[in-house]
Amino acid sequence: SEYDQEFAKLLKNVHILFCNNHEVKLLSNKENVYDGVKEIHKLGPKIVVLTKGSKGSAMYHDNHFHLYPSLRTSKVDATGCGDAFAGGFLAEYLKSGDAEKAGWAGAAMASFTLAKMGSWFPREITQRQIEERIESAKKYSTKNVKKGTLLDFF
Repeated sequence: SEYDQEFAKLLKNVHILFCNNHEVKLLSNKENVYDGVKEIHKLGPKIVVLTKGSKGSAMYHDNHFHLYPSLRTSKVDATGCGDAFAGGFLAEYLKSGDAEKAGWAGAAMASFTLAKMGSWFPREITQRQIEERIESAKKYSTKNVKKGTLLDFF
């Protein structure tokens, strides 16, 4: 649509874009999400984060996909998990400049939010607990996440 084309023009001014499958298809005019994310990247964003809800997320940065599965936790309430992911991602990226670590930080923050009722991040969680969750998630992913394409992952 005309709106989608106008929005796509604005992407040259965007550094990080968070989007879902539907938004990727609208912005890129590609049915294949993998190709769509690459197409959006060409429009300007240096980092494109594809959010997949309970399946996790993927980030396209420096011509590579990085996959972040949802971290296992005792699910209580998914309200606010996407916002916690984005907030954790952005906070870590602004702090460290490390996009890959930012993806893990987002996944960790979402997992803490998922494990409690409501959309607020639990105040009792410390920076140390967040760092420990990030490290355990990386180790788990390295050992257990199936290697393959983005489409295999999702």
